[in-house]
Amino acid sequence: MSSSPLLSLLASALPLFCGIWATLVGFEYIGKPVGAELNPNFRIRQRLYKICGPVMIGLALILVGKAVLQSPRSLKWQRYAPAGAHFSVELPGSPVESVIDEEPGEYGPAKSHIARLQRADLKIVCFARYTPWPDQFPELTREQKVERLKQSFEGILRSTRGKLIEEKPVDFPAGPGRQFRIEMPGGAVSRFEALSLDRTDFLLMFTAPAATADSAIAERFFRSFKYEN
Repeated sequence: MSSSPLLSLLASALPLFCGIWATLVGFEYIGKPVGAELNPNFRIRQRLYKICGPVMIGLALILVGKAVLQSPRSLKWQRYAPAGAHFSVELPGSPVESVIDEEPGEYGPAKSHIARLQRADLKIVCFARYTPWPDQFPELTREQKVERLKQSFEGILRSTRGKLIEEKPVDFPAGPGRQFRIEMPGGAVSRFEALSLDRTDFLLMFTAPAATADSAIAERFFRSFKYEN
């Protein structure tokens, strides 16, 4: 479970306990001292307990419901595996797919295929993009792919106008990759994984508030990526 749902559950414990106690006292199941009827202050407190007890229990249930909704197990994960693309990744919902025609270069046009998912309820956006190389594009060495990924990373950093938080290389049998995270101007955090595997470029992105950028949802999304050459 991610830190955010866990905090919601922990936060619900206190109002739930206090709400149950106040309800029991308010309806005279416990805590009624001898001669309480003669004390006007007790009757005032009792009325307050009758109102506040159920309210606090309701608040606790709302927090529990929030934790359940944020749990990755409650999401309807879908496997995105385009035909002929040799990869798969899991997304926490049904993505919107699109194809972008890149500007034709020296070796011909390229098409970027994108699966994008936005969950306003969880304040997250994630997408998977793959771009097969044009047929005439030459083979590259691993070192050349690393340099190409570096240029791509620098382009993303410039376009987002964000602040680089972390960057590290990753390695697949089919080619190199690069993981990095950027703090966006609005305070959100975008996590990226750029890969150059065989003759296809991949880009995974997950954007969320800083507090949930490392949630279980994000971890499942990135770890679910599978490539088969």
